Amino acid sequence: MREKSSPNILEAKTHFCPYRYAVILVALIFGQGSLVPGVDKQAGKVVESCLPGLPNSLARLLNSCLANNPDARPSFVEVVTCLESEIIPNARAKLSKTIRLAPERGFWETHFLLQKSVSIDEFVDRMDLSECKNVPKFKLVLQQLLHYTKYRVRNGISAKGFGYLLHWFQFRKEGITFHSSNVVSVAMPWFHGFAPVENLLEGKKPGYFLIRCSSSQVGTFTVSFVAQSGKITHRRIKNNGKEYLLVLNGVPHSSDNIPSFKFKLETTNLMTIVCRREWENFTPTGAGYAEWLQESC
Repeated sequence: MREKSSPNILEAKTHFCPYRYAVILVALIFGQGSLVPGVDKQAGKVVESCLPGLPNSLARLLNSCLANNPDARPSFVEVVTCLESEIIPNARAKLSKTIRLAPERGFWETHFLLQKSVSIDEFVDRMDLSECKNVPKFKLVLQQLLHYTKYRVRNGISAKGFGYLLHWFQFRKEGITFHSSNVVSVAMPWFHGFAPVENLLEGKKPGYFLIRCSSSQVGTFTVSFVAQSGKITHRRIKNNGKEYLLVLNGVPHSSDNIPSFKFKLETTNLMTIVCRREWENFTPTGAGYAEWLQESC
């Protein structure tokens, strides 16, 4: 006969209680301080709004463990079988499609395998940032990068968002960097990430320029500048796997990393003034953030 325990998880029992197992598993996954986070004891189910990013198969298992009728709850053998045969393999299979780079996929699998998304704080806390001089700024830059993508998650980062960023950046001990650059952080005033730039360059005199992530081709960068005619112009920076290349007026400009590429652009008579972006001005409570939260919920 199955465990006929009441929803009181503090009641002492000596054998497996699926109800307590579900509550403890939820607490472990989401790091909540309460012993019953996101659990509606009256309804006997996980409150989905309290558990963002939970895979459907895991939600079904938790809800079966929390069933009001004790006889409807699975046995320990059934729980383990479900985890080993369905939930964990499915999570790994989905992750292999979402995060294609093995080291980064291993990082997410080790710490967040059964979660579609995690908080920015938890994500950063799990990383080895022993050489990062400014962890709060790292978190801010990460939020800023994700803010303008379709993978934004309220106060967090998803596996899809992480995999998306890896097309442009790498995550190292010193923080987020461009590929092929071990020193320069992406939190540079001349780099605008995925942010819309038309309004920033509007009305600027010829020579103003900035570098951003391409909005039309994954993994590439774009330089946007005000031409001598006053027109805002966009040129994609090509990447052949070895170096970045841009041809302006028949003259090729190349470098093996984006920071050096930026300095070379400044030597041209077309791009002489950096259109700065103050990353520090973006805060979770800044203008427009409330509207963004409503869209993201």
